[in-house]
Amino acid sequence: MSQVEHRQVVVSKSRHAELVTEQVEEHPLQPNEIRGRTLATLVSAGTELAIYRRGDFPYHPGYAAVFRVEEVGANASSFTVGDTALAMGPHKSHQRHDVDHVVRVPDTLDSIHATFSRLMAVSMS
Repeated sequence: MSQVEHRQVVVSKSRHAELVTEQVEEHPLQPNEIRGRTLATLVSAGTELAIYRRGDFPYHPGYAAVFRVEEVGANASSFTVGDTALAMGPHKSHQRHDVDHVVRVPDTLDSIHATFSRLMAVSMS
């Protein structure tokens, strides 16, 4: 296992958000997981504000994250290193998700624009 520097948005108390840097020990992937560096995240003013208003601090916000796949679990063959993926992920510098909760982003779609597909999915349901 190796130490990796992660940055994450944390709301530690009412009206106080910060970008926290920490050293995280990277555990081996589970067979169905992928992980990589975040390219873009999307704030959902409705969902994230509703969670914030509950007052459960610290709060680690996140709604949608696009990331470049850097590592693939043994059974996650639907993704390869270098793919771009979208997940319901936190505002964090690195993502780790089960492939059942991730979709591939087409190479022709900009990462920032891809995050908005999360909002479209909500409106279509």
